Amino acid sequence: MAETLWEYSEIALEENRYAEATELLKRAINIDDEEYRFYYTLARSQYYQGKTQLALDTLERARELAPPGTEIEPLEVPDET
Repeated sequence: MAETLWEYSEIALEENRYAEATELLKRAINIDDEEYRFYYTLARSQYYQGKTQLALDTLERARELAPPGTEIEPLEVPDET
């Protein structure tokens, strides 16, 4: 279930539906709060909404949970091309 919510949140991000993505991710994290991908995607969603400090804090949590050797990309605003 949490994995499905995460997948839906990825689609919402691609479609610039950031608030919806955030809600989906919060639900996923309530189910599994140890999955770093959920936090990383949440950080991206927060960042796109202009919540920079919150996004950086969430990104740090993703890094803490990520398996050793996992590279987590920095947050960037998506291309508008």
